[in-house]
Amino acid sequence: MTVDAASKAINQQWFDYIKSLAGDAAGGSRIVFPCIRDTRAPLAGRGVPEPVTNDAMYVIGNSLLTEDNVWYTPSRVAGYIEEQQTYLNHVVLNCDSSADKLSALATAKKDMDDNARDFRKTNAAARKEWRKSQKDESSNFNAYILQSYPELPSARDRMQSSANAYNTQYAAVYGRSAAQLNIYRNRLNTILANLMLPGYTMQAIANHSLFSLESYIDDLRAGNPSTATPVTAGVIDVASYRYDPAYADTLDQWNRDFPTSGYNHMVEFTSDTGNNARYQSKNERSIEAEASFGLFCWLRIKYTDNEEWSNSTATSKKGRLTVKFETKHQQVFTIAPGNWDVPGYRRLFPNVSDDLPKRAEKTVKPISMICASGVKYTIKFENEARETFDGEYEKVRKASGRLSIFGIDVGVSYAPNKDKDGTHKASYDKDKGELTVEPTAYAGTCTLLAMIGVKTDAEQ
Repeated sequence: MTVDAASKAINQQWFDYIKSLAGDAAGGSRIVFPCIRDTRAPLAGRGVPEPVTNDAMYVIGNSLLTEDNVWYTPSRVAGYIEEQQTYLNHVVLNCDSSADKLSALATAKKDMDDNARDFRKTNAAARKEWRKSQKDESSNFNAYILQSYPELPSARDRMQSSANAYNTQYAAVYGRSAAQLNIYRNRLNTILANLMLPGYTMQAIANHSLFSLESYIDDLRAGNPSTATPVTAGVIDVASYRYDPAYADTLDQWNRDFPTSGYNHMVEFTSDTGNNARYQSKNERSIEAEASFGLFCWLRIKYTDNEEWSNSTATSKKGRLTVKFETKHQQVFTIAPGNWDVPGYRRLFPNVSDDLPKRAEKTVKPISMICASGVKYTIKFENEARETFDGEYEKVRKASGRLSIFGIDVGVSYAPNKDKDGTHKASYDKDKGELTVEPTAYAGTCTLLAMIGVKTDAEQ
């Protein structure tokens, strides 16, 4: 569902502002991807178990970015390490081999690709079921699948066996030049099989209820941060990601000062609405990227949990919009894949087979995240746009529905405690025509605004 010109105009102003926060961290081959899902920045520091930080860093760092994306959406499905594996499995080296050897290699590659695809699908399903099970009983992932999900070890064995067979055929065709490439491939296969590989993997937690966010922040604000309790149960081995050494201390300070610190940064975005709205496309975007840009609506509505999100119609009515965006603090922090990463792998291995998926050819490597404390929005509607939103808000409120503002999901209800654990809360002043979305005192203290990535064909 594409959005109207007024929404695109607001989107563009918000996009440009978020991009400006990157400063010298962006530009050239480095791309900024504003986050369009309500995402809390990873917790880190004294009092936070390492697997809690690791889980968030892995999800945020590994979520797939490509050159044709405009927006960033965290996901556990597939990401940077999976696409690096896909790319390396499609590398073609110079060779002088017989037709029989090349045919055997092609057969081995198809078998490997099929088994890798089956493993990823089975692995995603197993992880989903494992995370559900952690609510009742904590168990490490590999122990869980041996007892409750035997399909995954079988899929893992098939994937690794076919990968070994392919590497053997590859070495037979390409000789010594294949040796280093096979080392990279074997390492990624081991990590993606959820197996521990010291120096390349880290432990991530599934059941975050084992850690109390409120207790942690209360201790910080009382001036006596607690010592993290080691977590050994309910963990899974995932690809390691590194982050800025100053991140944990900075986040502790932001959380500690949140109730008393003021808003230090403010910017306004404005646009006429209805037929008077004007939006001009950015020429530097690809056709695919412009299409992606046009699919995101910054103001969406859901009347019931069973419904899909729908775009607000207020922006299509005559009037004017003013969006005030405020934060207490904002900063860029580095985040990078661990030692398993092959820096500049597209430059090292530029020749690939014709069947390489497009997303693997255009994968972007995560290098930084833009975070902010106290993210707050105040949206003012005027004229017919205001009248339309009055009706939409009242309908949402009566239905105990939800609003989404730049990806921040907030409940609108008579029940004051319904969103106790949410990152933000919403209120609407009908007399002024102003919607306010402000952070909660715990979960809303630090928000991920954007990711920054570097094109993998430009990385040195």
